[in-house]
Amino acid sequence: MRSNQPPEKAKQNHLPTSLKNKFIVVEGPIGVGKTSLVRLLTEKWNAEGIYETFEENPFLTSGFYKDKANYAFNTEVFFLLSRVREQLEISKKKGTLIADYFFEKNALFSELNLSHQDLEIYKTVYETFQLRTRTPDLVVYLYADVETLLQRVHQRDRQFERSISKEYLESLSKTYNRFFGNYTNAPILPINTRGIDFVRDPQQFSRIAGLIEERILGYRQLSLKTKGRARKVVNG
Repeated sequence: MRSNQPPEKAKQNHLPTSLKNKFIVVEGPIGVGKTSLVRLLTEKWNAEGIYETFEENPFLTSGFYKDKANYAFNTEVFFLLSRVREQLEISKKKGTLIADYFFEKNALFSELNLSHQDLEIYKTVYETFQLRTRTPDLVVYLYADVETLLQRVHQRDRQFERSISKEYLESLSKTYNRFFGNYTNAPILPINTRGIDFVRDPQQFSRIAGLIEERILGYRQLSLKTKGRARKVVNG
């Protein structure tokens, strides 16, 4: 069938066979660029984007970053129940899906934010719902140094994020690194986004998209700066 799109646009929306019906998740700490990357990928591959609706969490937006002790449990429970509903919808969807979060981040943030007593209660509920979630075919783990994250958070200037401290971002980054250091539920593609602006630089974005395609095929590229074809991996 002939396309009415210009050649450049038609090429941009081409979905590689290897990505058909895949569920890809982009994860990483606050300010790393998850949502921006998902939007670019869905446009490039004509895939469906799934985005976290954090603005709807009244406990997050009304005071969590100013008073975590009083807001943390309600914030995390609200996110958990919201994500459970979203996961039920994801399980029914067909085609290629790309999300800017995954369900396991509930465990990650609860470990960081909740007291020991609240965490034990939370885990009971979380583990019940986790069994109903769809496992990603690939997790793209974006990370950056804390100064870069803080700069990006300040640049986007969301009102409820203005109270985020450097110390919180440091703790969050360490928690993410520990989490993915032990994560085995799905293949991971780690990408350091320090000094990278894939939103404004099409070549950098194309490189990331290429890494994702290679990783889905079973190849592993260890650096955005590595030249040549990635090597094939049997496991992981």
